[in-house]
Amino acid sequence: MNMRSSSGRRDEGALIALGIALAAIVICTWIYSDKSGPLDPMKPVYWGLFTLSDTLAQWIVALFTIAATLVSYYAVRLIRATLDANTAAVNVARAANTIAEEAAEKQLRAYVHVVSVDLEHANDEYAPTITVKYKNFGQTPARNVINHLAVSFVLIGDAKHREREETNERGYDLGPGQDSSTSTHVSLDNSLFGREMLVKKAAKMYVLGTIEYKDVFGRENRYTRYKLHLHPDPEAVVDTDAFIVCPDGNDAN
Repeated sequence: MNMRSSSGRRDEGALIALGIALAAIVICTWIYSDKSGPLDPMKPVYWGLFTLSDTLAQWIVALFTIAATLVSYYAVRLIRATLDANTAAVNVARAANTIAEEAAEKQLRAYVHVVSVDLEHANDEYAPTITVKYKNFGQTPARNVINHLAVSFVLIGDAKHREREETNERGYDLGPGQDSSTSTHVSLDNSLFGREMLVKKAAKMYVLGTIEYKDVFGRENRYTRYKLHLHPDPEAVVDTDAFIVCPDGNDAN
């Protein structure tokens, strides 16, 4: 894996340029270091490299300058590599921490799902009632739980979920393992959607809704959508929990 950044390459180029410049200065000094007389245009320009006018100290300083430049270049490369390695290690640690947080959230968060759907008082003096029971299967509380329950009768086609507008409606909390229920009354005396039509399967009764809530992590609004239809008794509409889950319209986040 190449961890050299563009700034690292710029630093490396600057150091190389500095080294070349220093070497050029030293070479020029060597070339023109002959002070024994005026410059002879016929004399080779590198003649000064071999004069005895240069002191030992000048040679030592020149060599140490080049050596110091090379050492500095190598040190900067080591520092850059160390910084890149530290940055990579920090990024890996952050990614691991994010994965651990997400795993903990999935394990501990609230999960509210439907337990049962019942039809009650189908043939007595009370109004027929649909009751949806749901439960928090998670390990932490579900906050502000609201169940938007609807019952739909159709002759042809299929019932669909309706888009809901956000409201300021307040719900209640469900602790781990706690359950609750929502009920609504329906009419089975209608000539189009009554008992006889349901038994003949000329009409269908759908129970559908959305349970909205928040978990303790508060990252996003949670929901559970459900959709079931009544599977009536062959002889009559009776009190029953015989509601079949539809192939569509059931999802959660």
